[in-house]
Amino acid sequence: MEMKYFDLIKPGTTHDFVKYRRIAVTVSLIVNAVVLFGVIVWPGLNYGVDFAGGTELQVHFKKPVDPGEIRDLVAHQGFGEPTVQRYGSESENQFLVRVERIALLTPERAQAIKDSVSQVIPGLQSFRFDPEVGDKLDFFFKQPVDENALRAAVEKLGTAVKEIRPLVSREGQEHEYTVITQGTGDKIGSALREKYGPDQVEVVRTDYVGPQVGKQLRIDGILAVVYAIGMILVYVGLRFDFRFSPGVVIALVHDAIITLGFFLVSRHEFNLTSVTVILTVVGYSVNDTIVIYDRIRENAKKHKGRLLRD
Repeated sequence: MEMKYFDLIKPGTTHDFVKYRRIAVTVSLIVNAVVLFGVIVWPGLNYGVDFAGGTELQVHFKKPVDPGEIRDLVAHQGFGEPTVQRYGSESENQFLVRVERIALLTPERAQAIKDSVSQVIPGLQSFRFDPEVGDKLDFFFKQPVDENALRAAVEKLGTAVKEIRPLVSREGQEHEYTVITQGTGDKIGSALREKYGPDQVEVVRTDYVGPQVGKQLRIDGILAVVYAIGMILVYVGLRFDFRFSPGVVIALVHDAIITLGFFLVSRHEFNLTSVTVILTVVGYSVNDTIVIYDRIRENAKKHKGRLLRD
């Protein structure tokens, strides 16, 4: 019995794709320009906490919930416009809740707590609070103080204290006490448990990234892609000919921008993992380009005198 195979493209079929190069280049330039406009001007990428800074919670619910309902609940807690995104499959009932805020405490609130503590406990030498670090207050005293009195002085203004950490100091040095107060993640978790039930909500993880750190990570991510393209440019120049290098770079930049376009249109969160995705695409792109260039070099030797497009 003779076996017959279905051929989508019959053997020996040729087609002159090169003659459409001007159309392809025009379409490519337009798409790349639109993506760059969207990334730089409007609407911008949906940056994750890695790049934008803020607080991100991964929350697991025991039963299905409406993400819009979660968004409204978090917004009513005073966090502006939070981002709520489903995490994993729909059946897992997990969400990423992101707010562009790290500390609940404001500098004014922290100063009021300092004044309260100095009135109750004498000997306060200095005080430190950084909103980019989180809800953490550092007090420095001449002598050891009663932790319960310190807790009462902080909570007097309505700020819940989670933990007080006395730091060991040498003789003659100031005695430091670090007060950890209720943070952004604690407040959001408490609000969710209050609405859906304490046994129905689990905060899987909480991540904090300061805005300066997020900005630096964003710059480092861009540099990683630029350095990768630069090294590939040098490799192609040494492996083949530097006349081939511009084509490789154009192809890599095109593929990287198109990948950015996917994140722009889909509104998927753009984070450090996304940078890894772009670098992976760049790697596959250069691999395909190297294979094509190798074939061009072989054919150029066989058919000397013919145009490159042939």
